[in-house]
Amino acid sequence: MAEDPMIYWKRRAEAERDLAEKAPDAATRKAHEEMALLYEERALNEAPID
Repeated sequence: MAEDPMIYWKRRAEAERDLAEKAPDAATRKAHEEMALLYEERALNEAPID
């Protein structure tokens, strides 16, 4: 069975935040933080509508 897309994008966002914490410089950290925000937005777009 395929993974729920919302969960997939949330996991990707979490991984990007982990990378941001380990980033060697501010520019890399900011890039990972921005990607995390994009993945969070994608997760919200995949959320079921009730």
